[in-house]
Amino acid sequence: MKADRRPAGPSLSGIVLAGGLSERLGCPKALVEVGGQTLLERVVSTLTPMCGELLLSLKPGLGGEIEDAGLALGMSIVWDRAGYDGPLAGLHAGLSSASRPLSVVLAVDHPFPSPEVLRLLTAAADAGEGEPRCAVPEVGGRLQPLLTVYPSREWGLHSGASLADGILSPSRMIRRAIETGQPAVEVISDDRIKKLDPELLSLLDVDTPQDLKRSRRIATASRAP
Repeated sequence: MKADRRPAGPSLSGIVLAGGLSERLGCPKALVEVGGQTLLERVVSTLTPMCGELLLSLKPGLGGEIEDAGLALGMSIVWDRAGYDGPLAGLHAGLSSASRPLSVVLAVDHPFPSPEVLRLLTAAADAGEGEPRCAVPEVGGRLQPLLTVYPSREWGLHSGASLADGILSPSRMIRRAIETGQPAVEVISDDRIKKLDPELLSLLDVDTPQDLKRSRRIATASRAP
């Protein structure tokens, strides 16, 4: 019988990306409330049982209340690399600072991350022979790099090299890795995700006021008797 190689909580780092400017929403996403909790609190409550450390990745100059909120939740704060911008800079900052072999990466604007989906990704990242691989969902032909499990050290180095090569998109970085075969990537199909999260709520993100209203309706409905 094959042993279950999924890492226990202490072997996982949880990285929350909260460096966006929230221009379409008009206010900091991390501090917006859905279902009586801020988006940051919702993500942290999902990651805490799984992870041995929690990192909050922020853009320099975007600290203040968000940084204070992260510290109050027991998170360590990491900052984007100077001279770089966007989600790949935040991803690099988190992965480069992670002390655990694998990192669960979530954007702060996902109000309904499914623990079951995250466990599926973690198992896929650490399954089989050889070194762990990046386990990334692909839904409707689109990769979801901000709801993904990465081998921390390898992808910390790879994301830094990608930034130096002028790549600013996490999806583009992963697509290039798939094309070249290095570092290793396992793509998780939407069929596998839907078995655990039929409505794909894990991938719902809050970018606009309309997204926020929808998320609040879902949260209210989920608490109804």
